[in-house]
Amino acid sequence: MLSMAAAFVKFVVQLMSDQVTMVIVFGILLGNFALSGQFQMLTIIPDLLITFGAAALARKRGLRGAYVLYLQIAAVAFIALGFLMYNIQPGDVDFGNLTLKAITFIALYAIARGFSRSPSSLVLTMGADVSDYETSRSGRYVAGVIGTIFSLTDSVASSFAPMVIGWVLAAVGFSENYPTQQTPLTADLRFVALLIFTVLPFIAVSIALLFMKFYKLDSKAMEEVQSRISEMKDTEIEHLDSLSEVSVNK
Repeated sequence: MLSMAAAFVKFVVQLMSDQVTMVIVFGILLGNFALSGQFQMLTIIPDLLITFGAAALARKRGLRGAYVLYLQIAAVAFIALGFLMYNIQPGDVDFGNLTLKAITFIALYAIARGFSRSPSSLVLTMGADVSDYETSRSGRYVAGVIGTIFSLTDSVASSFAPMVIGWVLAAVGFSENYPTQQTPLTADLRFVALLIFTVLPFIAVSIALLFMKFYKLDSKAMEEVQSRISEMKDTEIEHLDSLSEVSVNK
């Protein structure tokens, strides 16, 4: 369940950061491709703060709690961003003229981007929780298997994002060439921008949240897991001590 949720989160990250997406959203919809670089610089600090916030929240609510909350915030932000992008026009977002619409877009973009990306930083630790759970349940050490599963789903998600973008563009007449910065904004390209920048990310995040409903390793469950592992270690030590005593007596 966790690896599938992580795959859909990675799909969102790849979808939003794809170069073709940047051209369509910033170069065509907003009318200034240079904004994409400015936005990347602008969101560095918010991204770091959101990531540090995820770590702090994980200490209080557990990794699962932080993961789910961040995805919920991202889902709401994608909805709001979609409504705004539906009405936005080229030139509405300009750092030289920060209108209310421009400030709102910047804020929603930073929130949607930051809160959808940060859960990826929690997955490796959560994978260790899965490994500990299996150890407590069966005594087997499966960290290598868990790592392989996550690597596979991550690779598939990374490859799937550009394929989806290609399919969407082919459906609106760009089967031979992708749109460029000089391509005029049309109703079809606005639809594409909304679909790949807000609608599909919202759907993917929602599916990830659905998978997380079946992931039960919250902070309470992990306390029980660690307790069982500790008991297993104590039992193993007692067994070794008894064998050692028998050997000495002989």
